[in-house]
Amino acid sequence: MQQAMFSGLTALLALALAAGPGFSATTSPGRNSAFASLNAFPVPGPNTPLLTVTLTPGNPNQVLAVEAMLTSALFAPSIAMALHLNVSANSIPMEPSIVSPLGVVADCGGMSALPPPASCTVVGTWWLDLGAAGLVGAPLTVTLTGGNLSPSFPFPVDVTMTARKVAK
Repeated sequence: MQQAMFSGLTALLALALAAGPGFSATTSPGRNSAFASLNAFPVPGPNTPLLTVTLTPGNPNQVLAVEAMLTSALFAPSIAMALHLNVSANSIPMEPSIVSPLGVVADCGGMSALPPPASCTVVGTWWLDLGAAGLVGAPLTVTLTGGNLSPSFPFPVDVTMTARKVAK
């Protein structure tokens, strides 16, 4: 049983290594919205810039809203993984502004009860009042940072981010 599990894990790791460095897509720059995605290998380390999009300047009656997700596509049971995400606009942290620089965290632990392949996913939603933040009249650069807080075997990840300016 242990031999079969090891063989399966080895096959998944070989598949991941053969996948190449990654693929990204974006609609940036955008007028009122921008979308970006990344398929990468391996899972980046903590606080790594993952995606960046640019939007046209906002006005004082707008809020910037961002949704993002980071998921490990091939996560092996019994391997610790803790993924995190955080967002800033023009280097200003977005709400909720957690005291920790890590933002939202998903501690997937070992997940040994799940059959391979399993996954580890972290999602988050952030917002920022553009008028209150003083981000009026300048282009908006939205940066998603994150990665794996736990040292583990290299696995591929999928990352996606949506940034929108909306009226208050």
